[in-house]
Amino acid sequence: MRILLIAPDIPDYCIAFAQAVATSADVVLIAPQSYFKDRMVPESLRLTVHQLDWPRHRSLRNPLFLRRLFATIRGYKPDLIHILNEKNIWLNALLPFLRGLPIVTTVHDVLYHPGDAALGSVPQWCTRLFICQSDAIIVHGKALRQQAVSRLPVPEHAIHIVPHVALPFYRDLASRERLQPAAGRVPTVLFFGRIRRYKGVDVLISAAARVASEIAAVQFVIAGRSDRATQPCVAGAVAPLFDVRDRFIPDSEAAQLFLDADLLVLPYTEASQSGVLAIANTFGLPAVATDVGDIGMTVTESGTGIVVPARNPEALAQAIFILLRDQELRAKLSKNAQKLASLELSPAGIGAKAAAVYDHVLKSARRSRAGDGFSNPDAS
Repeated sequence: MRILLIAPDIPDYCIAFAQAVATSADVVLIAPQSYFKDRMVPESLRLTVHQLDWPRHRSLRNPLFLRRLFATIRGYKPDLIHILNEKNIWLNALLPFLRGLPIVTTVHDVLYHPGDAALGSVPQWCTRLFICQSDAIIVHGKALRQQAVSRLPVPEHAIHIVPHVALPFYRDLASRERLQPAAGRVPTVLFFGRIRRYKGVDVLISAAARVASEIAAVQFVIAGRSDRATQPCVAGAVAPLFDVRDRFIPDSEAAQLFLDADLLVLPYTEASQSGVLAIANTFGLPAVATDVGDIGMTVTESGTGIVVPARNPEALAQAIFILLRDQELRAKLSKNAQKLASLELSPAGIGAKAAAVYDHVLKSARRSRAGDGFSNPDAS
């Protein structure tokens, strides 16, 4: 089975997923050249990386790019194409030329996040059109599948679950560079990633004041780039309680932040899944997360943290307080997180789940061509 992966965006996820699929199938990963500026992807007997000069959405070079992309796809002769992010305007124009090749699409966000301008730059009708042209879609969990069944214009039997793969890049970087946790640090709570309105930083700031009233020596690190909507809120997080790094975070610094943290906080008011959580698991970092999207279910079922209601600073503060005070509980959750990253969400674990989806889609396509139509797959 030869799988061709097209990765328009989200490099950390797409690279890790390609390596996972390569444990079960022969894989070609087509991605923008910019992905590999700071990311060395070791090719193997089962993984080939093909880099393309990938224009921006509004570039007039896109028609020529699509022609090159089509020629590249034909040259590799895949059995199936998997698009790793549905939010791309121009790929809609490519799919009609791929008739006869089964198409799988990963839908990371069934619903657009409030206040996320990056998602808003791609019209939702364009995303829906792309999904309609796919033979199957993949989402990251049970809650997202329920959303997809009710919101997306695809048959229920075509919606499959493959969890978000663990992201070991920063853990491996810390190991290669022999990074160590900083000496003499106070208990540290980490918020990491793009600071957008739906990420709940205002809720975190309110909760932090409550935690500080109970624990004198504690620090909250907020690391990531804000936008115009969240800058005023971030400006209210002041030292010494907060260490705010409102900018792009280089890879080595990010790895050090995860090493130095005692727990990760995800105070989101709306979300689907979390790549930040997928990083934290590889560090064995316990999480305090809100019950949004599939994040709450992931944390609860894996025993890797405490889940609280969204938009509730009191509950968030209480969960943070519990974990900071209970070292034994943190150790237990840390062990569970490392186990999750090394087993179920490992390359072998995710690769096997993806291969099962591909196998089903290919069999369904053969039956459809023979006039039998689709069967009802196991959607678990």
